[in-house]
Amino acid sequence: RPEAGPTNRPMLISLDKQTCTLFFSWHTPLACEQATECTVRNGSSIIDLSPLIHRTGGYEAYDESEDDTSDTTPDFYINICQPLNPMHGVPCPAGASVCKVPVDGPPIDIGRVTGPPIFNPVANEVYLNFESSTHCLADRYMNYTSLITFHCKRGVSMGTPKLIRTNDCDFVFEWETPIVCPDEVKTQGCAVTDEQLLYSFNLTSLSTSTFKVTRDARTYSIGVCTAAAGLDQEGCKDGGVCLLSGNKGASFGRLASMQLDYRHQDEAVILSYVNGDPCPPETDDGEPCVFPFIYKGKSYDECVLEGRAKLWCSKTANYDRDHEWGFCRQTNSYRMSAIIFTCDESEDIGRPQVFSEDRGCEVTFEWKTKVVCPPKKMECKFVQKHKTYDLRLLSSLTGSWDFVHEGNSYFINLCQRVYKGPLDCSERASICKKSATGQVQVLGLVHTQKLEVIDETVIVTYSKGYPCGGNKTASSVIELTCAKTVGRPAFKRFDSVSCTYYFYWYSRAACAVRPQEVTMVNGTLTNPVTGKSFSLGEIYFKLFSASGDMRTNGDNYLYEIQLSSITSSSYPACAGANICQVKPNDQHFSRKVGTSDMTKYYVQDGDLDVVFTSSSKCGKDKTKSVSSTIFFHCDPLVKDGIPEFSHETADCQYLFSWYTSAVCPLGVDFEDESAGPEYKGLSERSQAVGAVLSLLLVALTGCLLALLLHKKERRETVINKLTSCCRRSSGVSYKYSKVSKEEETDENETEWLMEEIQVPAPRLGKDGQENGHITTKAVKAEALSSLHGDDQDSEDEVLTVPEVKVHSGRGAEVESSQPLRNPQRKVLKEREGERLGLVRGEKARKGKFRPGQRKPTAPAKLVSFHDDSDEDLLHI
Repeated sequence: RPEAGPTNRPMLISLDKQTCTLFFSWHTPLACEQATECTVRNGSSIIDLSPLIHRTGGYEAYDESEDDTSDTTPDFYINICQPLNPMHGVPCPAGASVCKVPVDGPPIDIGRVTGPPIFNPVANEVYLNFESSTHCLADRYMNYTSLITFHCKRGVSMGTPKLIRTNDCDFVFEWETPIVCPDEVKTQGCAVTDEQLLYSFNLTSLSTSTFKVTRDARTYSIGVCTAAAGLDQEGCKDGGVCLLSGNKGASFGRLASMQLDYRHQDEAVILSYVNGDPCPPETDDGEPCVFPFIYKGKSYDECVLEGRAKLWCSKTANYDRDHEWGFCRQTNSYRMSAIIFTCDESEDIGRPQVFSEDRGCEVTFEWKTKVVCPPKKMECKFVQKHKTYDLRLLSSLTGSWDFVHEGNSYFINLCQRVYKGPLDCSERASICKKSATGQVQVLGLVHTQKLEVIDETVIVTYSKGYPCGGNKTASSVIELTCAKTVGRPAFKRFDSVSCTYYFYWYSRAACAVRPQEVTMVNGTLTNPVTGKSFSLGEIYFKLFSASGDMRTNGDNYLYEIQLSSITSSSYPACAGANICQVKPNDQHFSRKVGTSDMTKYYVQDGDLDVVFTSSSKCGKDKTKSVSSTIFFHCDPLVKDGIPEFSHETADCQYLFSWYTSAVCPLGVDFEDESAGPEYKGLSERSQAVGAVLSLLLVALTGCLLALLLHKKERRETVINKLTSCCRRSSGVSYKYSKVSKEEETDENETEWLMEEIQVPAPRLGKDGQENGHITTKAVKAEALSSLHGDDQDSEDEVLTVPEVKVHSGRGAEVESSQPLRNPQRKVLKEREGERLGLVRGEKARKGKFRPGQRKPTAPAKLVSFHDDSDEDLLHI
């Protein structure tokens, strides 16, 4: 309890008889967390930093040093005017306001709140000091300290802290925010412009009608920049807010006295009306009279004389019941009213509600509506797991990333609203969908953006899109994967259960590895790490023109680009610049958006990035300077190529893409191999060119085949060639017959004759098959005892007959066409040797001859020839 009181002593609360434990309660200011002021006075004005207090977690800060390219730098978490809130996965010490999280080791308390902010009139800056009770590791005699300096930066973003310098024990952060800027507002019509935010809040959409609010028995009519009641409302014809009572009305402020203001502490627009009707009388003891009130069953709207010598009134709405009254005393005050508009993205127009009433003389309303929500520009650069990710490359101030999938058009812009989208796309949407029928739906609002990294994939989520039914709204998930090029988003899938759209995007913006910085001298690049050099050639000294920048207000810009600096241009003011913005129809307009001062060259995965600075101030934010970046990509099919304007980012950076063969020799060998992982692949344009060439090659091949095979004879020749190449072996046919035994044999002998079929001459066509021939020798009946004696002997049965030999039809000559007889004993001996060879895995016939060969034996003996396929059939 902050204030001491009668209970500022221990009190017994309860007794647990089972454990014999007494419970006491003791209220004391000593147990209260010390509250720290978050304001500081600057002359006559007060600078309030309380809108920057993080209510749920803490701000994540990172080192913006360009020289640090490693992932070993620590992360920092900061809150002001109070300790950090608990954060999942970041166990910072309790009570710490500034916490350092090293790559290896537990978080360290490097600062706690020590006092209110301090204003330095010399440097015109506000700063906060933090002191820690933790000893510095580098010097045990010192504790860690931290300092945050706040600088004015106008805009709608409240900014975030950034580490600017440090030593072993002290840390200095910078915070650019509009909170510390001088506060001024300008009113024009029904709009108010805040100079800190550089944004105009326009309430015109709320002035088309009046709104009525009832509280208890009182009804108020409210007008926004318009009269609250009609001409029939007596006494309230020019009032901005009126209290209605039958045909009468009391004005709570004249429309002519309307004032608009923006309050940073509450992030609210205030509309006020003053100089209304005189305030109602009050009693002589200072309490307000309540009108109307009931006295003897009648209603009175003013002080009365009934029953008393002086004018009196009731202090409650019913005197007959409460009997509270007092003599009336007139006041010199006039009625007034105020409407507090606060941002609520879920309320389209919203409705006012009575916030407070004071003596019937003042009334305050609260009105939640998205009309006063400034278009948020979310942070596009963040640190997670000691790696820095920068998505500003994908955040466009001049357009959006659009594509078509199955007839639906999608418009995406990261970190800010969609530009150049469909007409019905909300000004607060980051993703919109337009169907083939023209229906436009919001898939996610800017202020709902969340960034995280899961398994090297950057996940960007948006929510609060169109209603899907069942108290659900559409949401979107963009999965960004590290790649070589900037890339484009593409549709992945739609989950109807959760009403979530999924997109994937292969882009270099999702890569956490920083590119390798190189030096440039007269068009020659040199890698300081590897010592390798490379020349850009002629494109370094040529003048090029980039187009494609057409703004929504009708302006059309061209960009003259010369890497060595512009020497000859039709716009004299562009001389000396590397990139100059001009208008084709206005010779007097030109602006240098890139000069050679502090130009930096980076190489990554064979691509070249050139970053130019400029002294030109950003038109949207005078505190910023314009810069430009050219992304060079290899395209072997073009020579010099032409630069193309991509878009302008929210921080006044102009981006260009340039496909040229001049950077193709860079390759990965030019870079430092230890700089990071490689992400190989062709550019989108190279892939498209390759696909076109492949289609042309296929079409050309088809035309040649059609020209070659249009004649039937050629087609048959090709078919036969293909058939002979693909045929595994020649077809073999067999013919056999059964004959009666001859006279010289006894009755137990049977003689089989297998006739040799003469091979016909080969011919072309499908019928060009070759017939083999079979030669047999007479055998005794005992050798055939295992065969069936019917007339329908199958081919398999014939092939099992001993001494059956198969001759290929491809033989060059036929030794004999007559059947020969051999003794049975000799036949059986040959078959036994043949089977023995098969068991041993050898060839059945070692004396195999090619066609046309003769066996070196007596000519009377028959030479049998067979190929491997016929032999395999016999062995089966």
